[in-house]
Amino acid sequence: MTSAPRAARGKLKIDVLIDSGQWKSAGNIRTLVRRAVGEAASTRSTSGAELAIVLTDDSAIRQLNRLWRGVDAPTNVLSFPAATRPAVDEPAHLGDIILA
Repeated sequence: MTSAPRAARGKLKIDVLIDSGQWKSAGNIRTLVRRAVGEAASTRSTSGAELAIVLTDDSAIRQLNRLWRGVDAPTNVLSFPAATRPAVDEPAHLGDIILA
């Protein structure tokens, strides 16, 4: 007796958003970020999940840092884990990572 094959779960979906023109000089930065995050995620169970990466500048990340952490200074990285669990049929959103 053979069992029915499991439905394949998709790979980690990585959305890369460029919020600053300063990242344009970095060449094909979206591909580089997706590859780096994909490699890091391959060590974890992330299939079928989503993650957003935002590439911004010091001014924007300073505002976020002040708003969310109470620190009025730029930083290199901020991360925001997802606050809620998705419905059963929706992909899990792991959270957002902001880079400056």
